[in-house]
Amino acid sequence: MVSISVRHDGALALVILSALAKICIDYFMFFISPEFGVYGVVVSGSFYSFEYWRSWVLFFVVTSLQIIYIRGRGDIFDCALSFIFYAIFFPVLSYSWVSSGNSDYLYFCALFWFSLFFILTFLPVGERGRHVGEASRMEGGLSWTYLFLVCLLGVLMLMKFGLALDLGFDSVYERRKAFGDWRGGGPIAYLYSWSVYVFAAFLIFVSRPVVFRAAGFVYLVYFFGVAGDKVYLFLLGVVFFLRFSSLRGGVALILCFLIALNAFGVMMYSILGDVWAAAVVNRFLVLPVDISFKYVSFFGNDLLLYSYSFLSSFFDYSFSDLPAFLIGSQFYVVGDNANVNFLTDAYVNFGWLSVLPLLLFFLLLRVLLSDTRYLVIIVPLLVQALNTPLPTLLLTGGGGVMVISCYILNRYTPALYGGLKGHGLVSR
Repeated sequence: MVSISVRHDGALALVILSALAKICIDYFMFFISPEFGVYGVVVSGSFYSFEYWRSWVLFFVVTSLQIIYIRGRGDIFDCALSFIFYAIFFPVLSYSWVSSGNSDYLYFCALFWFSLFFILTFLPVGERGRHVGEASRMEGGLSWTYLFLVCLLGVLMLMKFGLALDLGFDSVYERRKAFGDWRGGGPIAYLYSWSVYVFAAFLIFVSRPVVFRAAGFVYLVYFFGVAGDKVYLFLLGVVFFLRFSSLRGGVALILCFLIALNAFGVMMYSILGDVWAAAVVNRFLVLPVDISFKYVSFFGNDLLLYSYSFLSSFFDYSFSDLPAFLIGSQFYVVGDNANVNFLTDAYVNFGWLSVLPLLLFFLLLRVLLSDTRYLVIIVPLLVQALNTPLPTLLLTGGGGVMVISCYILNRYTPALYGGLKGHGLVSR
């Protein structure tokens, strides 16, 4: 029997902060987002309607369970999981009444998050927090391996693009295209993707020697100057925030950040007419959920079954373009690449049946990867899930490499290994 110990000091604060975050997203989505045209929502609902109150009922049911889980046991993995929970589920709740979003997809999301937190609450994962400072015997070997790969890939870029860096945001698309044309596809494309998500992140947040951390940071800056991909900066910024914030107050800080971001965007737009601040909120919270519901609406009940991807040999794909480009050109601007999160991708491909493999995936992560200093390696995997399908995340996004690296490090941490064996979770 697993006992649940919920610390009441702060639980009420999390309830209040969560409700404030939902209110802020409701307000922004209803009043501000429509000003962004095709990239904003179309308001068709109203306050105090049945759909509005339904969103609050689902909010309290799911969020209460999430708070029970977090207050009972929480580490950096759980903080990152809470981050994507807030960034995905809260906008879905708001969209469901503001723009009369698909009810089945709303219930699908609610079922997944409720089931995940319910199972995690009763999942025995051993004693957490006792071995966070312990070093793995494999840490040095992986540090040298990743340093070698980062240096090799950096030299290849240096030979092609030189030292002249353009760190501006106005030219990122041109730099991204030039880098993509040079890099091409195949194994080298995966290595460059992993170089930031896995290799550089490992050097910065895990490796102990300062020179290793400096090498990871220099590579990250140089990669942005050459490849011009902003998502890496956002992702590693989130990793930095979660890595160095207090685990006890990390979830509260995430909620405060969401509230402040929404409030700042509303204030700057309403008072000063500043579009940039509101555009950040719209791009981060509103546009992804708008894309998700458009996916669900466009494909309807016709499951894609990954017929456009790794299951193309078994199922026929009925459209002329890939889903991301199809939705982007259909609802936004021709040429847009409308990516979706792991939940939407699973839903349009396998419907309600996808709940089971998704739950299994996250539960395996939680069981296999225990509370050590190496859990930070998994944070990029979880954050990428905000805008990446799970199959793409595991391969292109380096998720598989992250999981393997973290497992190896945990496996060869002596004190931790002994603790896990004592709980019957691993065997020699």
